[in-house]
Amino acid sequence: MSETGNDENPTVTKARGPAYPYLDLGKALERVQQIADKGLSTRQAVPPSTIYGYWGMGLKSSSARQTMAALKYYGLVEYVGSGKDRRVRLTDAAMVLAHDKDRNSERRRATLRKAALAPEIFSEVYESEGGPYLPPEEALILNLTLDRGFDRDSAEKAVKNFLASIQLAQLDQPSQQHEDVLADNTSTATQDVVIGVAASEISVIEAAPIRAEPRTPPTLAIQPAKPSQTDTSRRENEWMMNRVSSKTTVRLLVEGEMGPREINNLIKLLEAQRAVLEIAEDDQGEIDPSN
Repeated sequence: MSETGNDENPTVTKARGPAYPYLDLGKALERVQQIADKGLSTRQAVPPSTIYGYWGMGLKSSSARQTMAALKYYGLVEYVGSGKDRRVRLTDAAMVLAHDKDRNSERRRATLRKAALAPEIFSEVYESEGGPYLPPEEALILNLTLDRGFDRDSAEKAVKNFLASIQLAQLDQPSQQHEDVLADNTSTATQDVVIGVAASEISVIEAAPIRAEPRTPPTLAIQPAKPSQTDTSRRENEWMMNRVSSKTTVRLLVEGEMGPREINNLIKLLEAQRAVLEIAEDDQGEIDPSN
C-alpha cells in the first residue's frame, strides 16, 4: 500500500516545465495599451493590483499574474521594490510601442524586434533554429519536446506564441534579421561564399576555405568565372545571409535571376563541393608511415 493509503489512485505531481511567455507579443501589447491609455508613464509605478484592475482582472487571478509576467518577459514592464512594496511601471520600450503608431517608423520596428526576442527561450530558439529561415511549426514543437524538456502541450503553446511574435516583428523576413542574431563577430571565423548566378548558369567567383588548415583543400573545377572587367551596370543582390553553425555565417550574392532551376544547380554545386572537402579531410586524416 502507498503512503497515502490509496494504491488505485496515486497522486502524481506534474513537474514544472521550462518558462515561456503566457501571451504572444501582439496580445501583450494590447495589455500595454490598456495601461498607457490610463495615462501612466515610465515614471509612475503603481501596485500590480491597480494594473489588474485596468485589465478587469482580480487580485488573485492566475491570468492576471501570468499576463504581467508575459509583459516582463518582453521587456514591457519592470518591477520596483519587493514584497508588499512591489510596484510596476512601463518601460521605455512599452511607451514607444504604445504611442508610436507609425508602422514604417524605424524606432518602432527596432523596438518590436528587440521585444520579440527578449524572452530567453525565444532568442535561443530563433538563433539555434536558423532564424529567419525557421523550420515548420511541427519541427519546432518536436525540438522543444526532445531537446528542451517541454511537454507536448507546453511546446505547442510556446511555439504558437513564438511564431506569432516573430511574425509581428517581421523577423521571419530576411531583410528584418535581428542584429544580435546575425551581426558579425570578429572573434569567430566567418565564411563568406560569394557566388555569381546568371539566368542560365552558376559560376564560382570566389570561395573562402572552410577552415584555415595548413594544407589547402582541393577546389572544385566547375566553370570558373571569367576575369572581371569594370562594369558599372553589374548589380549584385544579397539573396541570403544565414548562420550555418555557431562560428560560420554564409552570405550569398546573386547577379541575375534566381529561380527553381538556378537553386537546383546551386544545390548540385554545393553537394559536389562537400564531396571534395570530405575527400580532403580523409586525406589529411591519414598517417604517414615514414613519420
